[in-house]
Amino acid sequence: MAIIALERLANGTLPKKTLATTVMSNAGLDAALEAAGGKTVRTAVGDQNVLAAMLKLDLTVGGEQSGHIIMRDYSTTGDGLIAALQILRVMKTTGKPLSELARCWTRFPQMLTNIVVREKKTAGGTGWHWASCRASRSGVKNRKGGRILCAIRAPNPKCDYCWKDATPDCSSNGTKK
Repeated sequence: MAIIALERLANGTLPKKTLATTVMSNAGLDAALEAAGGKTVRTAVGDQNVLAAMLKLDLTVGGEQSGHIIMRDYSTTGDGLIAALQILRVMKTTGKPLSELARCWTRFPQMLTNIVVREKKTAGGTGWHWASCRASRSGVKNRKGGRILCAIRAPNPKCDYCWKDATPDCSSNGTKK
């Protein structure tokens, strides 16, 4: 993502000088883009969330740390072949080997830790809110046997568990849609 976004930023072909990526992406990506005059916009994990942000903000490049890179000029899904072709294009136009292009950013130390909390509330400034839907109140259990507490995104909140509007009437048959 860094190679493609930085090349497009340098050529003036990265809309709004912005790359859409998830909260899981390494902070070194943000630093590299900021140093070059660009920025990232963060979304929840998942291709669908990256694509939604890309469509909303009219961006053309986005992806996940897992390697799902969306090049909206060509497709609306993470496509490894398209991403590989874009990397090859950058190599050809710059005349630089991949080893040199890859030095455009530095991976920052990163660790993912799950934290058990007693009560989940609004995550300051992230647009995420937490709420109990009927599925959680009725005792529906997740795969690990814990009660479900739905993650709700603003401004048009949908329950992450049952994908319905986040209202007190939110319900689920126990399977995420």
